[in-house]
Amino acid sequence: MGNKFVARALGSAVLLAGISTVAQAEIVTMEQTSNFGFQSNSVFDYERQGSNNPVSSRTDSQTVNMAGFDSSLGDLIGVDITFQSGWSLGGQLAAWDDVDNYWIFDKEKVSAEGYASSTLSVELTNPSRSEEEAIRTVQNSCSRKGNLYYAQCKDGDIISGDFDESLDLASIDLSEFLDTTLALDFERVLTSEITSCGWGSSNDDECLMENFANQWKGAVTVTYTYDIPEPTTLALFGLGLMGLGLARRNQKA
Repeated sequence: MGNKFVARALGSAVLLAGISTVAQAEIVTMEQTSNFGFQSNSVFDYERQGSNNPVSSRTDSQTVNMAGFDSSLGDLIGVDITFQSGWSLGGQLAAWDDVDNYWIFDKEKVSAEGYASSTLSVELTNPSRSEEEAIRTVQNSCSRKGNLYYAQCKDGDIISGDFDESLDLASIDLSEFLDTTLALDFERVLTSEITSCGWGSSNDDECLMENFANQWKGAVTVTYTYDIPEPTTLALFGLGLMGLGLARRNQKA
């Protein structure tokens, strides 16, 4: 009788242990989101007819730190980093001539061409090796005849849109995301440039290009996918161990 009980107990233990082995781990996802943003700042490029000044620019940067994956939660099997952002960009071009330099019956004339640009780059610097970039540009041009003493022209535009993207993490080993702090560098570069200034050979035109209304704001999201043992699996494994313990106790008896 005792041997039969031992046999049944051992059979139950083996069966429960087998069930716990077949049971699959639970796949879980966890997200964290942080905001980033750049306010509007004006950038001007001023040139006189015949000059060739360097491009005017301004650089703003921001680092967003986010928690790496806590390895005590389970086994990391996937990482995604995405960002969503909205931007706007304005360009305002003006040219004028207020110098009295004309031929009789010939009106003053002005003309200008220029552009304003806004570039956003996103780089994962810890762990490194992933970057995305977007460039937005507004181009303006104007020309006009004035009176015998003065001429002026203007041209302006404001555009807007979205820049939503995900970082390519294929070359980064998952182990680099464990128990660390992720660092994402956001950088915005604003430029303003007069590409052409002046009409004719008088060299008395003045031109101004303004980059304005250039905010860029958004949010970055890190998603971790990992697996953990299911509670039922642990419970079955525990019952299997209990069965083995009872079997050994009755065997001794």
